[in-house]
Amino acid sequence: MLRKFFMILTIITFSISCGENGGDAPLFELEEDQEEEESTEATCGGRLSAGYCWYFATYNTSCTTYCSTRGGVNAATTTYVGSGGTDFNCETIMSELGTNSSSSHSANCPAGYGCYYAPSEGTRRCAGPTTNASAAPTDGNRICACNR
Repeated sequence: MLRKFFMILTIITFSISCGENGGDAPLFELEEDQEEEESTEATCGGRLSAGYCWYFATYNTSCTTYCSTRGGVNAATTTYVGSGGTDFNCETIMSELGTNSSSSHSANCPAGYGCYYAPSEGTRRCAGPTTNASAAPTDGNRICACNR
């Protein structure tokens, strides 16, 4: 279903951007490090789940750094498991990546870590502030959606 959405979105965007006047200007732009791109098993080097390519980043590493060699950060880092996502999604992806933490809880965090694991607290989803791809937790590992 997600693939069909992106195909339709591509057709609509192409139709609008290639209109009568040539349509040189894009309708909208994502932040450079927040591309919305569907992954496939062939393009994902991590764990493919919910159409995105997930990684358990190394300790004290931002998603921007971790995804820099994996096609960049996918917006799902924020929209699916981060401040725009849900505790359930965070917990599910964390479990699929093999962590032993069985539950997650929303909390306000010192920075926009999104979904992350801290050995002292288990799985956390930072409901605030807004997930920031360049934030690096000093006490744990982030869950990152990368484009490859």
